[in-house]
Amino acid sequence: MKGESTARANGYAVVTSRPGTSSCQLAGDTMRVTRVMVSAVPVVLLSLLFFPSSSSFISPSAASAETGGAKGAKPEMGYVGAEACQGCHEDSVHAGGGKGVGGMITFAKDDPTPVEKQNAICLRCHQRKARLFWAGSPHDNRGLACTSCHVVMKDVSVRSGLSKPTVVEVCRKCHLRQSAQQMYFSHMPVREGKMDCASCHNSHGTVTDSLLKANSLNDICYKCHADKRGPFLWEHPPVVESCANCHAPHGSNHEQMLVLPKPRLCQTCHIEARHPTEPHTEPPI
Repeated sequence: MKGESTARANGYAVVTSRPGTSSCQLAGDTMRVTRVMVSAVPVVLLSLLFFPSSSSFISPSAASAETGGAKGAKPEMGYVGAEACQGCHEDSVHAGGGKGVGGMITFAKDDPTPVEKQNAICLRCHQRKARLFWAGSPHDNRGLACTSCHVVMKDVSVRSGLSKPTVVEVCRKCHLRQSAQQMYFSHMPVREGKMDCASCHNSHGTVTDSLLKANSLNDICYKCHADKRGPFLWEHPPVVESCANCHAPHGSNHEQMLVLPKPRLCQTCHIEARHPTEPHTEPPI
């Protein structure tokens, strides 16, 4: 154009005036440049949206060189892996990481690490609530490791990280007699899936006998059989003492999970002075 020169700076047209250019011409040129710049704004924004800066596309090799580490080099701690691994494999982490490095505790069946040391690592996080009485509990005294019942690195059960799909299957590995009693004619609704071993027992330790989750066996039974709690005008002393005097808690081949058939069960206490000693007498008692 006559009377003006055009320069480009950063992709934008900049019009500079020449000597002798009128003010009207300058005003018109300025308006044209403004319209060009305004129309270019959407294009610039779209380019930034779909084509981010080149810094986000740095290759792994370039990133490694940028941090000053060559391929295969270890970080400052001498450990390559997730930070969460340090919680259970701290000794191996500080030795550089990797299987067999730094005496790594694998928690496997063939791991030579003492059970007490393995369990101590788990108890760093899992010592409260249900695990409060683990020390000195029956399972602890028998040398069981946490990994005897639990797995960490894979999902086998829906909850609790069990080594088997259900609680019953885990307990069944050792408690074969109680598991067999679940197959009797009269049994707790464990087979039907309405309860499991953890409904009555805390396998990690309690202050009561048989790892019960209540102060006594009767208190456990009353959770479901509240109508048997009383108080009653005429109490049956064996019931007040323990439900297990008459009932087998895991299962029985007699009605109502009785330990003996009636009237033989009653005659274990009521003998000679009040009732005949022979069971199933005729006529019935």
